[in-house]
Amino acid sequence: MKKYLIPFLFILALIVIGLYMSNVFIGGESIPKIYLDQDRCDQCGMVISRAEYAALAYSIDIGEWMKFDDIGCLLRYMIENGGTSNFREIYVTDYNSGEMIRAVDAFFVRASADNVYTPMSSGIVAFKSLEDAEAFANSYGGETYNFQELYSWAASNPDDIYQKEMSM
Repeated sequence: MKKYLIPFLFILALIVIGLYMSNVFIGGESIPKIYLDQDRCDQCGMVISRAEYAALAYSIDIGEWMKFDDIGCLLRYMIENGGTSNFREIYVTDYNSGEMIRAVDAFFVRASADNVYTPMSSGIVAFKSLEDAEAFANSYGGETYNFQELYSWAASNPDDIYQKEMSM
């Protein structure tokens, strides 16, 4: 039994190392943390100060995570940098819980920037559940979207993503 223990442990170690390496190189790494009041938006350059509007996207072209202070900035960045096919993973923050969720699993509300203040005045917020998104839309006005619908709208209306002129 002892003579098989060392080769067994060696093989087990190789398997564990192989699984770890494949996870890293295939892209299974965890999403980065956004450091509020430190990290800057990769689209507009503003300091990210409100977690409930933040988003992340992994750029295939650049090979790194991009951080955004507003879902509108995420959309503008994607439109200006090759569209959805150039991004491997996209995460948004659930407005109610603060949890980062995959954009393809989220539901979005686009409301008037007069009713829903977001850092760049897009009026766009994300939710984990359709029920929460619909309740928010009913309370604040606005339309609900899934991510593909929202991106299609934004790509067709890039000048309307930011509802107010921002001065910096």
